[in-house]
Amino acid sequence: MIIRMYKCIKYAISTRRRLRKSNPQKNLLDYSIDKFGAQLVTDTRTMLKMFVLYLPLPIVSALFKQQGSSWTFLAVKMNGDIGFYNIKPDQVEVSNAILVLIFIPTFKAIFYPILSKIAHLEFWIETSPKNSVNILWQLPQYVVISMGEVMFQVTGLEFSYEQKGAAFF
Repeated sequence: MIIRMYKCIKYAISTRRRLRKSNPQKNLLDYSIDKFGAQLVTDTRTMLKMFVLYLPLPIVSALFKQQGSSWTFLAVKMNGDIGFYNIKPDQVEVSNAILVLIFIPTFKAIFYPILSKIAHLEFWIETSPKNSVNILWQLPQYVVISMGEVMFQVTGLEFSYEQKGAAFF
């Protein structure tokens, strides 16, 4: 199916070059309706819209993977003492799982309006004496990445499921 969609797009581009002036169409893919049919053109349009939706996925995945690497290495330079317990650098990662469980039912109602930018924590850590910045300053990063996970993965998967059809199965 993907190959047929690719051929539909390729044909539309090449046909548009030839017929742009003599037979103008409203949309690019309209140039391939004659050869591939209206249903495939509609399915291809849907797929392209979904493709644009998923373009940020590599960025989200790259940020998500930093939890177990860069952020843990950064936590080694931080103070884990919260008074009654000393948080180890790799233990702060569990906050993601806990936050996802909290955010899934409440995300839409509470957290969408509260999204905000995070301060430059790493600069602060690098310019401060070792172990002087409390490890809980990493929690906003986990909050934001967990919110992103809920927003992108749960909503994206639900959207994909709702949009499924002949073009995808």
